[in-house]
Amino acid sequence: MKLKQFILSVVVIISVVSCSKQDITVPQQTNVNQVNAIAITSTSTSELQLPLIDETKDSVYVFIEPQSKQSIVVNAMKNSLNPRAFVGFNAGIGLNSTNMGDLNKYINLPQWSNGTLPAVAKNQIPTNSGGFDSCSNPIVKYNFKTIKFPKGSFTLKDGSPDNVWFTFVIPIKAMSGDMYKQTSIEYTYKNKNFPGKPVSLLMEKTIYPYVVYSNGNPLPKGYYRVYTTFTSSALRIQCNNTDDIYFRGNVGR
Repeated sequence: MKLKQFILSVVVIISVVSCSKQDITVPQQTNVNQVNAIAITSTSTSELQLPLIDETKDSVYVFIEPQSKQSIVVNAMKNSLNPRAFVGFNAGIGLNSTNMGDLNKYINLPQWSNGTLPAVAKNQIPTNSGGFDSCSNPIVKYNFKTIKFPKGSFTLKDGSPDNVWFTFVIPIKAMSGDMYKQTSIEYTYKNKNFPGKPVSLLMEKTIYPYVVYSNGNPLPKGYYRVYTTFTSSALRIQCNNTDDIYFRGNVGR
């Protein structure tokens, strides 16, 4: 088992809005402290001994990276010792076995909690199927419930659209002890003229096999996988003042 140690900063998490609400609430900011995390570069938890405390909850966590904030992310992520370091999803530098651990630094940037970057959102991952969520979509076990980002949530100050990367971080414990993977995520947009047509997006299979560990701030202590379409730009969504954006777990397996 290969381990890489990182000293990281905490971030603050917000709950995603329900489909019946219009605004994303921003929490009060807390002081930023430093915590440790480990990137475990193994592709199977069955091959790992997992000795660290796991207090994860049945939730998905969503990191929101606007293109308008790209320079902030790059400056925070850049590493003078590694010119090929991962410096954010908008920058386009790929993730591989040599820099996958940079995801730990990315999700723990203090800018997520001090208002410089959008706060992290979250929603529930059900362990049983049945019924409907607040957006009237079926509840399917081990597929996170619908997340809605209302129109205008991430537009620029002048009201013009911004392109935003959405990245999903899920505890392995929330997926029936890593029995399931969120290999696909459903994306929909809706406005007064378009009722919405769901699109199924496949997650990048070279990224989610990696397991990362958080020491407790803001994600609960435990082991996680990162789900993204990167380097495909399918999860780089144009956010404007007319379209509500929806994401939902789709066929986690």
